[in-house]
Amino acid sequence: MKISIKVLLVFFALMGGFSKTYASKTILGASVFNPTDVTNEIRNAINSSVDTVIIQNVGQPWIVQPLTFFNKDARTIIFEPGVILQAKSGAFTQTYATLFKLKDCTNFKIYGYGATFKMLKTEYTTGEWRHAVDLSDCTNITIAGLMVNDSGGDGLLITGYAGGTNNQNFCENIYVVNCVFDNNRRQGCSIISAKNVLIENCTFSNTKGTLPEAGLDIEPDFPEQFVQNIKIRKCRFTNNYGAGLVFAFHLLNSSSPTVSVTVENSYFSFNHDITNVYATTEIQLSEAPNVNLTGQIVFNKCFVDGSNWTAFYVNKGNNGLTVAFNDCVFKDVSQNTANVYNNPIWIEIPGDYVSPLNYYLGGITFTNSLLTYSTNYKFAWINGWTNLPGAKDINLGLTVIHPTLNTAANNSAVFSNCATIVNCNTTVNYLSVMPNNNITVKTLNAAPVYKSDCPTKSILFERGITQNFPIAYNYTTTGTAQNGFDFNRLVGFALIKANNTQRLDTLTAINPTLGLPSSTVQLTAISSGNLLAVAPNFSAIINATLLPLASPIDDYSSGTVIKQANASTGKITATNKITNTANVTYQAGKSIVLEPGFKANAGTVFKVQLGGCN
Repeated sequence: MKISIKVLLVFFALMGGFSKTYASKTILGASVFNPTDVTNEIRNAINSSVDTVIIQNVGQPWIVQPLTFFNKDARTIIFEPGVILQAKSGAFTQTYATLFKLKDCTNFKIYGYGATFKMLKTEYTTGEWRHAVDLSDCTNITIAGLMVNDSGGDGLLITGYAGGTNNQNFCENIYVVNCVFDNNRRQGCSIISAKNVLIENCTFSNTKGTLPEAGLDIEPDFPEQFVQNIKIRKCRFTNNYGAGLVFAFHLLNSSSPTVSVTVENSYFSFNHDITNVYATTEIQLSEAPNVNLTGQIVFNKCFVDGSNWTAFYVNKGNNGLTVAFNDCVFKDVSQNTANVYNNPIWIEIPGDYVSPLNYYLGGITFTNSLLTYSTNYKFAWINGWTNLPGAKDINLGLTVIHPTLNTAANNSAVFSNCATIVNCNTTVNYLSVMPNNNITVKTLNAAPVYKSDCPTKSILFERGITQNFPIAYNYTTTGTAQNGFDFNRLVGFALIKANNTQRLDTLTAINPTLGLPSSTVQLTAISSGNLLAVAPNFSAIINATLLPLASPIDDYSSGTVIKQANASTGKITATNKITNTANVTYQAGKSIVLEPGFKANAGTVFKVQLGGCN
């Protein structure tokens, strides 16, 4: 048998659009695995001179003590599907022990589609630290695909401290995508000091243990720290014991850097389960009195889908920092009647601040937004107390749907204790019921989705009538393809803006190792109230393009085996071994690469079929 072998060291990471030729790599598998403690093996591999470390699924958790890496550059760490990196019992007694910490590191890529970082939350009964992932003074970091569970503090901390090697006092260029942060003790994620952060297609859920217990908390510790160009896109915040999203700026002051945060297409549902506590809410902003912050926080096309308490609570003055809600939907909020302070929108400076305060309450705008609720509260409460000059620059452009409070009387007591009202407007359209809507989810073409050549498919969301307010509705995702693993994690709702009947979204394939035959995904709109789902619904086929074959899981020693990648776009990379009497054929549409480590012994039959040619 004659085989032509092209030796090329290539690894295609489980991340959409990421492909790189590596100078060197280390694979940690069964040969180095120890079921009781593999701290040294993982630490030594990442501290070595290789630029890529691959941790394989050996069927058991990789048990580790705290892992901390200082001043490292240009590393790619890949946790294969099924890998669990687990905190060792009793090894995290120190307050600041962290499962995986990067300090003063640059150009790190951590891929973990189908992998889990797991701590032992039941052991951490005091304090608010013991984070799962800690990024301190780091630059150019990507974290993709991980499930991060059960930390003693935050699932993810993004921060900076003066005095480090680079002395920059912030993290910069951080990308977190397709991750799930669940059942962490303090926060799903904390951002303390950072520039240029994109958190996308992530879920923050079930945070509980010690305050603030938020899904995501943006909270600088010092006035000189940064909250700049923070983008949160297509994320879900559900069932956190504190608020879904918190902005805590009480330690910033007039000399602090300009603030800029954008939240887009994100979902909030039944966060803040703390009963009978002041200012319980889904989204919360607070700051110190008499401080002239500058900047803006913008919410675009976000959906609060049910809450026991206030949808949005803000404690701020009209001080240069503005907050805007554009095309947002607040549905079935303020459901609990046990607390007299439970208006859907609540804007104030608490009266226990030092008197007098020298600035107006305000700097908040709602535009083209929808609010629905049924409890007996005014839709908003803007409380100036007696120690404020009044309210300024508050504009509420809303459609309010309520079964009985559907007249201008609901608007009469919105401003309370405001000595002066300057540039404040409440442009409210009142309805008693939601008009009927037929909703559909459609695909615009029938072609399959491929990882490399055709990675996306357009999804069309439609409503049956044009309305002067936005609507949002949920959909389910079913099929053999996995949300957040085979395709970018979908947020689970669609919001159609006012005076629009359609919205486009995309399904993006991210896993190049999809099993054959092709995987499928279907989106089905959920009927709710007067939102009626009708056929047809969205469906798609996701085809494999890259099929990596690795030793030992893909070694063949007998029988007849055919391994196929897609007939037109497929690629196979092989580092496996073919021995004894095995008869093996590789078929792919574009390329078959036999990498170092591949072996086909004498006596075997090995065939390569590329694009229909042998």
